[in-house]
Amino acid sequence: MSYKNPELQMAEENPIEVNLVNSSENSIVFVGTGLADIWQIEDSAEWQLLENILQTFQIDSTNASCFDSNLIQTDEAIQLTIDEIIEQGTETVYSFDEEGRLIEELQEGLVVVFLPTLSEQINDWQAKKTCYTTFVDV
Repeated sequence: MSYKNPELQMAEENPIEVNLVNSSENSIVFVGTGLADIWQIEDSAEWQLLENILQTFQIDSTNASCFDSNLIQTDEAIQLTIDEIIEQGTETVYSFDEEGRLIEELQEGLVVVFLPTLSEQINDWQAKKTCYTTFVDV
């Protein structure tokens, strides 16, 4: 996996972005705290839930990208992340974070849709229902 900027290359085992989008068509972008820790970890309950959500809406996980907001803190990293999202051709970002510098910057040029965190969805059926309803409404 390669990145455009060395600042974003934290460590191979802790990637800031996991970009699996093959084309901008039908791509989906998620932003949230700790996403790099669960992304494509098959025995993670959070990943299994996210996969189920994607499957429900007929979105292939290979057309999904995640950006871990914990790892994107500097102005340069935020700008590079925004540029990467725009290059993917998506205008909507699904966020598990409701605040933060990255979210503020994303809201200036993209549609940011807020979802309950994956942990909240695992522990509360109402949060999961809110997530599914949000996807239907967007």
